[in-house]
Amino acid sequence: MYYRLDNEEIINYVKNSTNLFSKKEKLSSEEISDGNLNLVFRVKSSDNNRSVIIKQSLPSLRIDETMKLCLERIDLEYKYLTYIKNIQPKLVPEVYHFDKKMKVIIMEDLYSHEVLRNILIQGIKSKNIGSEVGSFLAKSLFFTSDLYLEQLKKKRLVKDFINPELCKITEDLVFTQPYYECEKNNIDPWLMPKVKEIIGDEELKKSVAKLRYKFMNNSASLLHGDLHTGSIMVNKDGVKIIDGEFAFFGPMGFDIGAFIANIILNYLSQEVHMEEVDSRKEYKEYLRTIILDTWNKFESEFRMLWSEFIQCPLEATDEYMNEYIQEVFEDTIGYAGCKMIRRIYGLAHVSDIDSIIDKKAKEKVQNKALDLGRELIVKRKEFYNINNLIEKVTMY
Repeated sequence: MYYRLDNEEIINYVKNSTNLFSKKEKLSSEEISDGNLNLVFRVKSSDNNRSVIIKQSLPSLRIDETMKLCLERIDLEYKYLTYIKNIQPKLVPEVYHFDKKMKVIIMEDLYSHEVLRNILIQGIKSKNIGSEVGSFLAKSLFFTSDLYLEQLKKKRLVKDFINPELCKITEDLVFTQPYYECEKNNIDPWLMPKVKEIIGDEELKKSVAKLRYKFMNNSASLLHGDLHTGSIMVNKDGVKIIDGEFAFFGPMGFDIGAFIANIILNYLSQEVHMEEVDSRKEYKEYLRTIILDTWNKFESEFRMLWSEFIQCPLEATDEYMNEYIQEVFEDTIGYAGCKMIRRIYGLAHVSDIDSIIDKKAKEKVQNKALDLGRELIVKRKEFYNINNLIEKVTMY
């Protein structure tokens, strides 16, 4: 029977429900939840300093308890982590225990890692972020697509990852609510004129509608579904991808665009976070390199996998591969724009920008994000390669 865990109960739960620790070990617990969907605890043994992370689904959204959530989403996260582990064993945490009734996953404690968003806000560099994320995207998206999987297996896998409740959250928060006067939008007062302008922008809304339709109807690959910089942890050895409860089969460009959007939002915020001009210039160049490396690594590795593993003779042509990848790129640009707009005045923002204290400085960054987001959505077909995107971002 499901019940909500707390700091005290979690220790009893771990000792009685798993064999991860002995009954005699002295355990301590700490709640470290920082998202909107789940409870997260660290349980640690004082005998040997071994620790694990325990994650439990909540029945409603933390920032809006009227928004009820399906507890079974953690079942999908478990499926996602275990499936992706077969493709990218080093890039997701180890899972030690799954409790279907309690909606609990117990997994590896990435105590030596830091959340990517946090270190970017602080202006800290970490090696190979773009290339590692790009490689993760290439492998996870290619090996779960019809390009590689036998048709029946792919269709059964799509069925296993049907995720209507979490997909609806994305459909509402990313593609719908920002484009009408919705009470759930979280709008800073000074942005109201800009928001009204966006809501009245028919060209923009038509483009978003097309991207929304593709998100809802194109089951190309298994997506992480929420691949922002808060879902990636880093240390000197590399990256780990976490938080897979939004996983489902959708268009490849959605995951790639989500990550790039969050790098761009941080890029824009550095105009305020980093005051020293030369340091800011150097760090923004570093962020542009992450964007460049992400796409370039994705494309080069995806092409290599295509050439080696493509299943259908009809698809084994360079011309088809080029057109396919160009469509993924176009989607990437459009979805990046959608993600940027929703993070400025939708229900859930990003701390990169919300942490800016000066109202005028924050407004300037927000307006840049909205203007650039619109360009990426409406003019996505005019971006022919990643250098076009870098040039556009540099203009902001």
